[in-house]
Amino acid sequence: MTRDDPRDFSERGRRFTDYRGREHVVEYSVCSPLGYRIYVSRQALRHLRRHRFAAERENDIPRVLSNPDLIVPSYAEPMTHLYFKAYRDGLLLLAVQEKEGLRFLVTGYEAARVKGLREERITQQDFLYLRGGFRWKRWR
Repeated sequence: MTRDDPRDFSERGRRFTDYRGREHVVEYSVCSPLGYRIYVSRQALRHLRRHRFAAERENDIPRVLSNPDLIVPSYAEPMTHLYFKAYRDGLLLLAVQEKEGLRFLVTGYEAARVKGLREERITQQDFLYLRGGFRWKRWR
């Protein structure tokens, strides 16, 4: 693991079961700015490749998880955290779920806006993490 590459391969091959009962194999993990470890599985990466915007940024995923622009809870599933990273051509959303104390990447795709802001289901007080300089009003 280097400064530019926050991936930790020490638990590669570890197995866990997701919220739907499917088995996953850990490819690498990343430390979140919220202080927990996020496991990225082969299956999650394969799923992510089905979403063009996320697939084009697959190499950025470790950096997005370790240094996102914004983290908010999902208003539909509070144990799911949504990680956002703004690019010139769009907003990348990575969904991280928790099951039995283990946090893992579920999916990633292009989001038109920060989910829940416009509907006022989440407010600025709900932000779990906000990187200085992120223009969240642009994505409202």
